[in-house]
Amino acid sequence: MLTQIIHNKSVQVLSASEVRRKFDEDIQRRREAESIVRSESCAQILEEREEREAVEDDLNTIQDKLAAATIELQQKEDELDLKNREIDDLIQEHGRVVDVVEQEWR
Repeated sequence: MLTQIIHNKSVQVLSASEVRRKFDEDIQRRREAESIVRSESCAQILEEREEREAVEDDLNTIQDKLAAATIELQQKEDELDLKNREIDDLIQEHGRVVDVVEQEWR
């Protein structure tokens, strides 16, 4: 009977030890899984940040091109206004010349 009790206690101690070992293994697996998830999350965040920075760089480039095109367009409009004024001046001068010629003709 005493040997049976000792045997049962030994089994209980081994079972408790086995439970503890399995519990520790489970915790270790969970920690590793969480670490992988964190690493993947960090990698995803970094990738998204890099993509966002690339998009921002592209946007800045497009904005710079738009600003340059706007400046060039304004310069062309100013040149066109100047040419139109020159044409108007030439038309007025032509009208004066025609008037002088007509007066001399009469």
